[in-house]
Amino acid sequence: AGGSGGTVAPDGGTTTDDANATASAPDAGALAVADVHADARGDEDANLDDEYVVFRNDGSERLDLSGWTVADEAGHIYTVPAGTALAPGETLTLRTGAGTDGSGQLYWNAGRPVWNNDGDTVFVRTDEGRLVLEESYDE
Repeated sequence: AGGSGGTVAPDGGTTTDDANATASAPDAGALAVADVHADARGDEDANLDDEYVVFRNDGSERLDLSGWTVADEAGHIYTVPAGTALAPGETLTLRTGAGTDGSGQLYWNAGRPVWNNDGDTVFVRTDEGRLVLEESYDE
């Protein structure tokens, strides 16, 4: 599914019909959460790179994610660096831990886990603050 004006959820999950969800970028509603790995192996505080969210562009146009934000229910916010874009069908993994951005990987550089193991919601907003993705998960 794609198009504008709604939040796209993988697996046909909940969508938002809020008019404010319409994004300025063409086909921005095509951004999907492909996977949430909230429960890192072993000690989560020592293995933050194994906590991550994978985003996928399910649309037919390139998505410029520069300045977009990713947040959880608790209000932790990550801002996507300038120059970050996703081609159609491409994925991008946002890891909670520290590292060097590149090769389809972004690093939040958070000092502790962000995503709740028992469930949370991933919110993505454009650089203008428009909600384009709201995906809840339960582990």
